[in-house]
Amino acid sequence: MEAGEAFPVLRTLLDLGARPEASVLHARSRRPERVQVLAVGSRERAQVFLANVAAEPHPVRVEGLSGRVRHASLGDASPGDEGGFEIELAPRGIARFDVEPAGA
Repeated sequence: MEAGEAFPVLRTLLDLGARPEASVLHARSRRPERVQVLAVGSRERAQVFLANVAAEPHPVRVEGLSGRVRHASLGDASPGDEGGFEIELAPRGIARFDVEPAGA
């Protein structure tokens, strides 16, 4: 905790804990010194967590998945806002992409 607020990783762990059946998917970052990635689920339905470990904003593009993408807030059970596979991560920010088949 910092200044009475939990670090964003706590919300990430809560999101992961809500999906005990999910499998970890192979995922890698081209810039691991800037962005870390964790993907769970399946190729059809996945949650991709992206963490900017740098003090500057960083653009990110997720490759290798297809379908409908929603950018969801950490710890939020709502579906989130539809978006694409690109996002700019805030400094030290964490984002979650929920990916599902296009017709779902």
